[in-house]
Amino acid sequence: MSEKSVYWIWLQQALKYNNLKIKYIMNLYKDIEQFYILGENEWRLLGIFTNKDIENLKGTSLEKAKIILNNCKKIGCEVITIDDERFPYLLGQIEDPPAVLYVNGDISCVNDKLVIAVVGTRKASDYGFEMAEKISKTLAENDVVIVSGGALGIDSAAHESAVAAGGMTVCVLGCGLDSPYLASKRALKIDIIKKGGAVITEYPPGTPAHPWNFPARNRIISGLSHGTVIVEAGRKSGSLITANLANEQNRDVFVVAPKNNACESATGNVALINDGAQVINSSDEILKEYSMRPISEIAPALKPHASAEKLKFNDADNSDKSEASAKNNPMIENLNEYERKIYEAIADGNTQVNDMVERTGIPSHKVLGAITTLELLGIVKSLPRKHYEII
Repeated sequence: MSEKSVYWIWLQQALKYNNLKIKYIMNLYKDIEQFYILGENEWRLLGIFTNKDIENLKGTSLEKAKIILNNCKKIGCEVITIDDERFPYLLGQIEDPPAVLYVNGDISCVNDKLVIAVVGTRKASDYGFEMAEKISKTLAENDVVIVSGGALGIDSAAHESAVAAGGMTVCVLGCGLDSPYLASKRALKIDIIKKGGAVITEYPPGTPAHPWNFPARNRIISGLSHGTVIVEAGRKSGSLITANLANEQNRDVFVVAPKNNACESATGNVALINDGAQVINSSDEILKEYSMRPISEIAPALKPHASAEKLKFNDADNSDKSEASAKNNPMIENLNEYERKIYEAIADGNTQVNDMVERTGIPSHKVLGAITTLELLGIVKSLPRKHYEII
């Protein structure tokens, strides 16, 4: 870990997670310590921070970051920051990459290899488990790195099958590396590392597995990967968030054809297929998709980094509403900028997608992705005729 790590940890603790401003700061300031030294007046002049952002930047101490860094040393995890050459290249291309990754194992396993995320519901059918195992096993045997979220169900089946095949896999957690979450899978995490893979998270040691951590975690799963396979997903599965995120990140999305369209655990698959997702029946179709392209050409087209204009979220009215709506509700507090804007638009009576697009200026496909996340978090619900309301 570099001597600048403490400043990136400070920034991530101040601005929290899946924040578009992290990448803007990285591109503007090659030395993160320089940004820290600027102070409140200069931060305000950048024109991208809300009043709450400024208060968080002022109120988050460097000592807190130093404590986190010390805790990392105690549990033996690496700290890899966004400006580190070891930071995964693909993940660095998304709009809202983490400022910091906490890593057990070797994250370099994602370099110069095809990386595929394999995700799905915790309550999978026998067919879902069978397909997760077959796809992950065959991909791992063909030197593909498997990424998933470490949860029970499809995620664990994907990791276990990759390890059993002698392949490498990356487990992305929605909690700290020392969390007791999924204690029963401790042996699996050890095996992942032994096989040359990694267990990673953007959350520092001591962070519990809060429900609102996982939607943000999903952007890292898709962001690490060239493509994402939805093996089996119910109507409210978090895997649908991952699919939407992968699409927004210009990554491929593959959906396993359900054995039975009426199966409750595959209703999400049916919805994705109806929306035009690429249907597969085996891993051979994934391998064929990439077989004629070198890895350097599979990577998504680079997007220009977020501009200051795009990040002007510090309008006084929006800032006040944002702080009021987030009060005493950690789920809302942890929304990204898009999700928060859509939440506020719905709260103000903009109940249809077209209204939200007009109010926020956010493209319709991103609005739909944000709504999906808000619904899965239980913050927003759909009404007849494609209207939405706050719960």
